[in-house]
Amino acid sequence: MAKMKVVWSVVASQQKNNAYNYWNKRNGSKDYSRKLSVAIRNRVNEIRRDPQSYKKSDYGDFHIAILWNYCIYYKIINQTILISAFWNARQNPEELLSILKK
Repeated sequence: MAKMKVVWSVVASQQKNNAYNYWNKRNGSKDYSRKLSVAIRNRVNEIRRDPQSYKKSDYGDFHIAILWNYCIYYKIINQTILISAFWNARQNPEELLSILKK
């Protein structure tokens, strides 16, 4: 099976960058953000290798891959994996629903 293409939505990219900025500011260094970035890259590579291995979410045809306190919500569209949200699981789930409906 050919490697699938991964596309981050604008919202998911912003959420990921917001997480990096939060940790940089909170910790006064980029060390944790770098660790998070590596973990995200590894998890996305796992998703790319076998996108069906992560469970379906309760939100339509989205799958969910959990990474620490974050959830990566993605859809499989043809040979593309669309990452729609990089969600901090400690946030209000109603906001997540509004993002995934877009």
